[in-house]
Amino acid sequence: MTAQLDRVAFLVVQSALARAPKHETDSTGTDYLLRQILDGPLDIWDELKPVSHALAATKQSTKAVGYLMAMAATGDDPATWKTGERVVESSAQSPAAAELREGAWQAANEGKPLVGWTDEFVATVERALVRATQRGSSAADIRDLAAALVSEPQNRATEALQHGGVDVAATFGHIEALPAVSEGIRTPSLQALEHSGALTGPTKKRGLFARISGSGETTIGAVVAAEAVRQAVRAGSPVVDAEDVSAALASMQEQVTQAGRAWADGTVPLHAAPPIPRATVLLPATWPTVEQELPRRIASLNSLSEVSAVLTG
Repeated sequence: MTAQLDRVAFLVVQSALARAPKHETDSTGTDYLLRQILDGPLDIWDELKPVSHALAATKQSTKAVGYLMAMAATGDDPATWKTGERVVESSAQSPAAAELREGAWQAANEGKPLVGWTDEFVATVERALVRATQRGSSAADIRDLAAALVSEPQNRATEALQHGGVDVAATFGHIEALPAVSEGIRTPSLQALEHSGALTGPTKKRGLFARISGSGETTIGAVVAAEAVRQAVRAGSPVVDAEDVSAALASMQEQVTQAGRAWADGTVPLHAAPPIPRATVLLPATWPTVEQELPRRIASLNSLSEVSAVLTG
């Protein structure tokens, strides 16, 4: 499978996309990626701590964040940055395009505005994905993203770090020395699969959670449908089709394998996933929805065999 950002790395990218408009700036650049690594998001702070510490000592990080905040307060005046980053519409087929499409889709679902992203923002995500691919991993982790951020000496992030007194070359070495922290591919969540009954050996927490929230009623088909929608968004397709469902099944198989879990009905009736549909635009005007015909047909199904039958029927 093509490498993608893991949960933590993606959340940093997504949060950066959503945070820039709050400051009335005209672009999401590497400065926002750095800021999200240094001071949030809070729900992944524990995972970010080692990378944050590797970026700089506490005093230096404070100076860098202060510089980032000062630059953000200046709005869209490009003269405030010594290092320029241009707003671009990346190629729909660039390695980072799927991540940006999904990040924008998530923001749209949450009603958050967006501004354009810069060339170096996109290039940083691409370098992180390449790093994962080169080491044979399907998921780029926060270490990959941070290393990609500081490996290019000419961007807003490294300008801020240097302003704070950070030795960027040494920082890159510190990040490289960190242990791998990849959580694997992001979705569908194993918890959703557990609730659907797709996996063997449900945890004790699952039973308690189901009693409290009623989420034990989730069908396997609903999990597949939700993942198929995500695959369509990443592929740049406004309509969910059989190719997206096939890609969703492959994604599910990989996550279950990475977690060392097993399917309740034995093996998954997987078909070889066809090539991802060619995207015509970076950000489709109409996002796929779960109400579309194919997701609606599979959402009520209770086994992967039934989903497979829909695809082959």
